[in-house]
Amino acid sequence: MTILLVCGALLGIDLANPQIETPEQVAAMRALLPELADPKANKRLHDDRLIFWTSSSIGVAYQAHSGDRPGSGPIGFADAGAPGRPNQNTLDRFPWAPVAGGTHRAKRADSFKALYLPRDSRRRPYPIVWYRYDLEGLVDPHQVVLGWDWIFPVGSIVWEILTAEDAGEAYVYEVRSRWRYRDHWRPRVYRPFPTAASAAAAILDRPRTNLGAAFVEYCYQPVQSSATITSREDGNPAFATSAGAAFSAEFGVDELPPLPRELVAELLDLTQFQDVQGAAWKPGCASPISKHNFHFVPQGALLAIVGGDEVSCAPCHSTSLTSSRRFATNPRRWGWVRGNHGDHDGAGGILSWHPVDPAVFRGRARANPNVRMRTRWIACGIVRKFNRGKHHKGRYTRLQETR
Repeated sequence: MTILLVCGALLGIDLANPQIETPEQVAAMRALLPELADPKANKRLHDDRLIFWTSSSIGVAYQAHSGDRPGSGPIGFADAGAPGRPNQNTLDRFPWAPVAGGTHRAKRADSFKALYLPRDSRRRPYPIVWYRYDLEGLVDPHQVVLGWDWIFPVGSIVWEILTAEDAGEAYVYEVRSRWRYRDHWRPRVYRPFPTAASAAAAILDRPRTNLGAAFVEYCYQPVQSSATITSREDGNPAFATSAGAAFSAEFGVDELPPLPRELVAELLDLTQFQDVQGAAWKPGCASPISKHNFHFVPQGALLAIVGGDEVSCAPCHSTSLTSSRRFATNPRRWGWVRGNHGDHDGAGGILSWHPVDPAVFRGRARANPNVRMRTRWIACGIVRKFNRGKHHKGRYTRLQETR
């Protein structure tokens, strides 16, 4: 620990501070957080020890062989944004691009993340623990290779805050979260208006306008049409996958009519966000679409493909830490899907977070096998190497498979 503190001081790093964003960025992110109607969830979202990050600050790292051809060399970490090698984690590849699900076509949309860690009786965070793990083989799932994995403690919450920009201002339109239980992650999604009827009620509480009246009428009309979105992966017999297995969803298409910009901004800012579990915007449609520059959802977003239940969220999260050839036979494809493994068969991992020091992989198309974890997080006690004597199964599951 002394070595870490000395190195941190020389580098100008405040090792007591777990944030990887600047104080100004953290303050700006906190200022955007909406109020949630659920008191417990709201308390966790506004916890003063949340750790914030974006895909830029944490880096989009993925695991791959470090040799000069697929399957050669020990496993290390590479940069998904570095040119030169195709991988399943590129910055524009559906459905693995590092953007919030359903926003891969959205305009003026962004997101940031936050991590809540449970604490012990002395207010110390339970750490995320890393260990070596047998990954399924790149070409054959039965020929395992030694890679890296990590486990979030029971009680962790990973938040994703989705924002839309208008006139230089950011507005939150959706909050996503994954809550860590002993045997699974439970997704919870919060929106200002889970249903069209709830949006209509909010409009009726405001002074009457022609646009508002037309919007209320629309809210009680049926869904306009349906559509299907399917990944372009052709499948791989070695992994028993077929074309479109990576992602396929049918969804209702319901286009929002216009509303005054000031009214949309007011409602997004002042409305308590509700858990959408068990609700639908309209029967047959989880969320509307918009062609307007600014509305309750961003222009071009397909949020209807992302529901608020475990089944809807599973298609993307369940592929974390699987071979990049699981869904395609392309012999040039490298590496494994980013994130950590799920905690049991069928449970997804977390795609957007990793503990690796960015100096290990930044700008590297070829994976670096000399892996080390982020110094700041080790010093703050939020990342630790798994210790069987300290990290018990009641708080950390699946660890019987660790090395």
